[in-house]
Amino acid sequence: YAYACAAGMPDRVSHLAILSGVPFLHVPGVLDAYSSEGRAAYDRYRTASDADLRDEFQAFCQNAVARLIESRELDSDRMREPFDTVLRHDAAGPAREARLQARDWGFGPAEITCPVDIWHFEGDEMVPFEAARHSAMHLPKAATHFTAGAGHIATEDMLSEMAVVLARGT
Repeated sequence: YAYACAAGMPDRVSHLAILSGVPFLHVPGVLDAYSSEGRAAYDRYRTASDADLRDEFQAFCQNAVARLIESRELDSDRMREPFDTVLRHDAAGPAREARLQARDWGFGPAEITCPVDIWHFEGDEMVPFEAARHSAMHLPKAATHFTAGAGHIATEDMLSEMAVVLARGT
């Protein structure tokens, strides 16, 4: 959504901060950085029915909740609420998001004319590092902040760095 706003409203978007974001999948070579399972998932996101995608994400959320409860990582109602919300709405949100990620966005990275700062873990298993790196190479004004280690969710240090970069405005 941030990329779309920057491409569609360049007079209103002066800077982007992207954290473990989905790269430009239609740039040649980006999708190649994904595993065969990841590429197959994006193919499903493009071609499956809405009902099938909702079923897939419902099953994923139900399994994730069960695993987190079993591991005692999901020990409060506050932590469980996002999963419950997704399930209450038949996983329509994640299914719609997956379809949007997989389809052609209608613009390319060259149309993003503002500075873009990208934060990404080198060991990210959801969005492969090489996909993010390759996508960033196609942005005219990209600055990358690659962090060693695994992860997909921001650390407090990353969020602090993002705040400083955005406050600086360049």
